[in-house]
Amino acid sequence: MLYQHRNLSRLSSKEEMPTTGKRDFLCLWKNKRIEKFFLFILLLFSGLISLSACYSGLLVVPTTDMTSNGDFVLDIQWEGWADKLREKQAILNTEFGIGDRFEFGFDFNLTETDNEHSVMFNAKILFYETKDSSFKLAGGIYNSNSNFDTIPYIVASKDFKFFRTHFGFQREYGGSVNYILGVDKITENGFQICVDKIRGEENYLSFGIGYSKNCFSTMFGYQWPNCGGKPELVFHIIFTIPTKMKV
Repeated sequence: MLYQHRNLSRLSSKEEMPTTGKRDFLCLWKNKRIEKFFLFILLLFSGLISLSACYSGLLVVPTTDMTSNGDFVLDIQWEGWADKLREKQAILNTEFGIGDRFEFGFDFNLTETDNEHSVMFNAKILFYETKDSSFKLAGGIYNSNSNFDTIPYIVASKDFKFFRTHFGFQREYGGSVNYILGVDKITENGFQICVDKIRGEENYLSFGIGYSKNCFSTMFGYQWPNCGGKPELVFHIIFTIPTKMKV
């Protein structure tokens, strides 16, 4: 994936998390759901022989990029504020590519106590691609919870060689429709720079810088709430693991 930043909690940008009550990282491992998930990952991919990198979006917006056929992506995402690195949320994003035109995954919010929003589903399908891959059209859903609430979107990407543009629309939980817009540049040596925005008070404008090599990718950036408030830091650490389950 660089898949879109996923705000699983859907918190108002003006609501900052309380500073009291430091979380003990070790307590995460006492959560049976987290233990079972990591055990599943270890068992599923213990026989792999090679690694490669991919990431299918910008810091905030979804794009038409797809996880490669048979690849499994594990993305550790952290969000918070610069003062004392106060945490807003930590998320474990996953993605799996099936064929050349479909991907899906589950996202685990490690700091969300509400079971309705602690595990989310996402999926994307590539509808159209020109022969030279300079134009693509895709659609999908993300932040799909146990109540079947979801955020559907459609997005187009145009590669102008010197940079890429991304534009589309998504429907929020409340039914409003917002535009999504992004520009990025990926260099030959693996660096990426991007600016992107999703319209709407619950969404963000962001700027990010990333780097990718072999099985490892990372991205760091700032996001500014559209409704005002302090800018937020975002970190991604991404591992991509090809499997033998190709279509």
